[in-house]
Amino acid sequence: LTSWWDVYETLANILKMAEESDLFDPLRVNWRPTTSGISLFHPIPERTCSSAGIRKKYCPCSRAKALDANLSIVKELATASIKHINNVYLKAHRHLCMVYTLKTVIRAEVEEFQNANSTNTNGSLRNNFTHLFTVLFEVLP
Repeated sequence: LTSWWDVYETLANILKMAEESDLFDPLRVNWRPTTSGISLFHPIPERTCSSAGIRKKYCPCSRAKALDANLSIVKELATASIKHINNVYLKAHRHLCMVYTLKTVIRAEVEEFQNANSTNTNGSLRNNFTHLFTVLFEVLP
């Protein structure tokens, strides 16, 4: 798995090689290595999106899985979202706006992302996963 961080590191690697040539102008170069990029001139190990510096929503390794809109977790997520909207966004304008309630969940999906491996208390590796839920719902009034 590669990312634009790797392209950046590759270009930085080219600049570093140019440093050693007669064509290099040190006044025109200002770069610093990143923590998550690896030059494409070097072997790229197996990586997760997280270790490659790719944000979860842009990770090509994940696929959304449709969920039944009637699952309790889906209803809870929709209700919590509406509660947040009512408590935060409408708080200052309560006299102008009505309180929203859940009318229906239109669709829901979940994506699973693998985080960097960590170790259990006994020293064995365990995989950590993050789940990203997307819920489309309609509110009343």
